[in-house]
Amino acid sequence: MTRLLLATAVLSACAATGAGQEVPFACEIDGPGVPLPAEIDEASGVGWSAVHPGILWVMNDGRSGTLFAVDTTGALRGRLQLRPTDVPRIWDAEDLAVGPCGDAAEAESCIWLADIGDNYQIRDSVSVFVTPEPAVITEAAEVEPASFHALRPEPIDAETLLLGEGRSPLYVLTKGNDKPPSLLRWPGRLRADTLVTMEEIHRLQGDTRALQNQFTGGARIPGTNRWVVRTYSWMAVYEIRDGLLLEIEGTRTPLGALREPQGEAIAARADGRVVLASESGPFGGRGGLSFVRCEGWE
Repeated sequence: MTRLLLATAVLSACAATGAGQEVPFACEIDGPGVPLPAEIDEASGVGWSAVHPGILWVMNDGRSGTLFAVDTTGALRGRLQLRPTDVPRIWDAEDLAVGPCGDAAEAESCIWLADIGDNYQIRDSVSVFVTPEPAVITEAAEVEPASFHALRPEPIDAETLLLGEGRSPLYVLTKGNDKPPSLLRWPGRLRADTLVTMEEIHRLQGDTRALQNQFTGGARIPGTNRWVVRTYSWMAVYEIRDGLLLEIEGTRTPLGALREPQGEAIAARADGRVVLASESGPFGGRGGLSFVRCEGWE
């Protein structure tokens, strides 16, 4: 395996190691990257299935609303088409999460599709579409998801959904392409019949970010109150404390060794295995999955 980063840091929230003990945070490439099928050429969201071991849910960015089930070799195992009925169409889906359903559905594990992109900052609202993970994966299935809609404090582009656990808040992290990144919180419990306004709870310091440092995806680390968040060039572990999105010191990991054409998405398992998904990129590459194994973030 190829070592990406080895850093030693004191992580005060890591109770598993005991107070005051140094915790090594390290990530290694976990096997070769794999190409995705040609029809998944703009992979913008990825999540580990909680129902089907070894299966990943992947989505293209944009308007299609198709969720692809693939295995860890990149082979296509099935499709699930989301067809919301309360909006004319999905506008610009940019991220995907698999996790607890909370108020969205009576099921244990749901797929959350985040329709939050706004490259030209012309949208009035954003949406999240939620459906329980299917018990059986088929070649082609359709489902009407639960739909939740929100206004934003200002027009802003985003590609990162940060899903909490149970009925904890839902967050959106903006990209930081034309103004400093902001952490937005969906207020209160999810209600399909209510249009709410997302609250900006933290605007990160600094100016707009260089392209390689713009946020493109994030996922909760199961069993923790932390998220792993990625950009085009690195990933790091974050926590939300007192309304602030805080990067955990010593966890920033460069991703250049993965040689992704255009890295867009990330998902983590409790055992430290991380999957990263890439679009085909602007130079005619091939979208694919890369795998990393991390330790020291518990």
